[in-house]
Amino acid sequence: MKWSQFNCLFHSPQVGYYLHNTRMLSLIKLDEDGYNKLLKIRENAENAKILLSEADYTYFVNAKVLVSEQEDSNYINKLEYKKRRESFVSNSLGLILCPTLACNFACPYCYEKNLPNNVMQEDVQTQLINFVNKHVDKCKSITLDWHGGEPLLAFKTIKQVYSRLENEAQLPVSYSSMVSNGYLLNEEICTYLAEKKLNYLQITIDGNRLTHNKTRVLKNGESSFERIIENIDMATELIPNCKIGIRTNIGRSNRDEYINLYNELSERWKGKNCTIYSTFVVDNNFYSTCDEQSSFELSTNEKMIL
Repeated sequence: MKWSQFNCLFHSPQVGYYLHNTRMLSLIKLDEDGYNKLLKIRENAENAKILLSEADYTYFVNAKVLVSEQEDSNYINKLEYKKRRESFVSNSLGLILCPTLACNFACPYCYEKNLPNNVMQEDVQTQLINFVNKHVDKCKSITLDWHGGEPLLAFKTIKQVYSRLENEAQLPVSYSSMVSNGYLLNEEICTYLAEKKLNYLQITIDGNRLTHNKTRVLKNGESSFERIIENIDMATELIPNCKIGIRTNIGRSNRDEYINLYNELSERWKGKNCTIYSTFVVDNNFYSTCDEQSSFELSTNEKMIL
């Protein structure tokens, strides 16, 4: 057996000793003695049977912390095969739709700058329908992924597209998702998205109230945290079958808030169809050179000790 390449063994002064396995998405809390044993096993896997009890050894094998010689590479090959196979599956036609490129937010790290405020016109909608209908012989359904800008700024256009797909397209919608800042959600919109069986909705929260309101700020300068939280509360009730992904963007300015924020939001939406996850960002607006940007982004080690 050998130490899996998917293992991340780390110590954080804030939360203690942990082993994270990215293959199994597991996070194992350790005491100091267990951490030191695993450090030695990481250096030489032959130490495993010497340092670990039989029960602990079996546990780490089942958890894919200790793997056979070819297991990691076989797993990677399997993932690559699955990815390539699914890339050429023709049963479903995937569409990424931008009903508008306009946005009501002015996030400093946003890569979308100076884009037009126009919405998808009827002639473009017609081209979309024609494109879908050209794939009738190849596909059985379509999937929709609503993007922007902020797509809900063009809610009327979204309704037009749905209506035309239902009445003119020859393929049914089998799955739909949306990336939104959540600020414009209301009862009418949530009810409509529930009727259209939206499957997934991504909304971003950048930290606690103070931090979020510095980065997820409206173009008119107003804050957004309280309204987004309340809108998510509403969405969990009105669109219960839609998974809501709460994305938290983490940089050096808010890294220390993440654990408390995660616990707070997890408790608030406990039992709801929500998942909370993080991603790491660079603020492209604050810094003008690559060297300055890299100093803002969290290093790999810093990411591991959140």
